[in-house]
Amino acid sequence: FSSKLWLKAPYEGVPITPIGKTVTEEDRSVTVNSWKYCRNEKKMEILVNVENLSLDGVETYNWKVKTISSDLETKVIMESKDLTVLEVKNVPRRWTEAALVMELKKSDRNKGGQFKMLKLYTNEKNVKKVSSIKRKTLKEYKTEQINEKINGYKVQLSEMKKSKREIERSINNADKKINDLTLEMKNQTANEQMKTGEEIINVQTEKERLTDSLNSKKEEIAELKEKIKIQEGLLKSK
Repeated sequence: FSSKLWLKAPYEGVPITPIGKTVTEEDRSVTVNSWKYCRNEKKMEILVNVENLSLDGVETYNWKVKTISSDLETKVIMESKDLTVLEVKNVPRRWTEAALVMELKKSDRNKGGQFKMLKLYTNEKNVKKVSSIKRKTLKEYKTEQINEKINGYKVQLSEMKKSKREIERSINNADKKINDLTLEMKNQTANEQMKTGEEIINVQTEKERLTDSLNSKKEEIAELKEKIKIQEGLLKSK
């Protein structure tokens, strides 16, 4: 655990892994769907989904949560193909950043291929603070995981829609700029018209780039909506 990753300034030491974001490392795709912290109970609860894209048959791992100063008491409550529940105890009251470390068990290290370790980060500012952490049934955990996935997708969807609006605004500005430049050419000399024509071409090129970005954003939005629909269907079947 390199000390270079930990800086003194709060919340600036490590890149935070957003809830719901999938991180892939050597045929392992890992998603933290929930990371809760209860200050009064000095506990954390983490819901993780691990997808093994390889054929090595490994389905369970060693898990550990670390802060800058110590390894925290981390226990696997449940572990299956689509859900891992971790409980962290005796969390110090003063902490800023924490890393969730996933490693192969010693018995699996000879069949895990290139995969060695994966680290996912949070901090005291981004973790979900709760008044209490209680153990649940497998069904309750799976329902919670689905709800957290839906919430995460909706946050991403909101951000993507905002980005889409910004791109559309830039395209409109490009259209206006092209129109203004075209009108200006009517009262320009031949040399000035040549320069204006080059400027119009540059704006048109940028507009084409923006249009490609807009189409990609629309596809991403449609994909997210489909993911939400799938998870809502799973929720209804519970």
